[in-house]
Amino acid sequence: MIVYLFPGQGSQKEGMYNLIKENEADVSEVFDEASEVTGRDIRALCRDATEEELKQTLNTQISVTTMNMAYAKLLEKRGIKPDVVAGHSLGQLSAIAAAGVISTVDLFRLVKKRAELMSGINESGKLATAVGLDRETVQRICDEVNESSGKVSIALENSPIQYVIGGKEEDVNLAVQKLKDAGAMKVVEIKVSNAFHTYMMAPMVDAFKEFVDSLEFKKPECKILLNCKGGYSDDPEEIREDVINQCVNTVKWVDCMKQLLSNEDVKIAEVGVNKIMASLIKGFDRKKKVWLMSNSEDFGQFVNGA
Repeated sequence: MIVYLFPGQGSQKEGMYNLIKENEADVSEVFDEASEVTGRDIRALCRDATEEELKQTLNTQISVTTMNMAYAKLLEKRGIKPDVVAGHSLGQLSAIAAAGVISTVDLFRLVKKRAELMSGINESGKLATAVGLDRETVQRICDEVNESSGKVSIALENSPIQYVIGGKEEDVNLAVQKLKDAGAMKVVEIKVSNAFHTYMMAPMVDAFKEFVDSLEFKKPECKILLNCKGGYSDDPEEIREDVINQCVNTVKWVDCMKQLLSNEDVKIAEVGVNKIMASLIKGFDRKKKVWLMSNSEDFGQFVNGA
């Protein structure tokens, strides 16, 4: 069973276009479509932008999505088709496009709109990752903060021992101290512009829903694991709702990966840049191999063995 996992925000790196430059002929249409939709030179963004420039929400989301889809296109050109797709956070949008639910042009329109709406939220929030605690402990700490007039929630359930919390800065800061006191191995603040997948994104939901509802969603050509459902779906309307709900609700990556890995016969490609998905998989099965498509050796092995 061939599985594509698409990374989200945080997988970007300086000069990432150069990783796929030698295959420009196969993936040029992806960069052309991204550039046409955004009115910008996305090749140049992925090639020349500094680390700080790539951290800007619109730059991050467009560049990551473009690189994801470039590698998906490269696999398609090699005759590879996935049996299952899933995307982490922002990566879910790449996943639904790779499954044929929306067109690539609509994908870039969707990502552009999503990023613009997120950037337009005036009240800023914060995210922090806790490593080494189980979900029950992290949720208990969120509840303790909430009982003292704060509002913090689990934004992403990344692995059985890695959870991301989010909310207003002062509330997250209080939760961070409590997480450390509870024995977390590591608590790291994430350098993003806001608390994605929490109530802090509520101001964008109505406008985002209106835009998403204007797009055509087709039945997927393969299985999709959805972030908020935490399970499989082949219903276009359920997929649409998950895309909308994901803005303010928890990414249930643990549930998704448990279902995926319950089948031992899975061959997993990380369809993007950096080993974000591969590192998260280690939290479920340290021996599970994940082939990174931006690594030429991994790409060759995956294609030849698929």
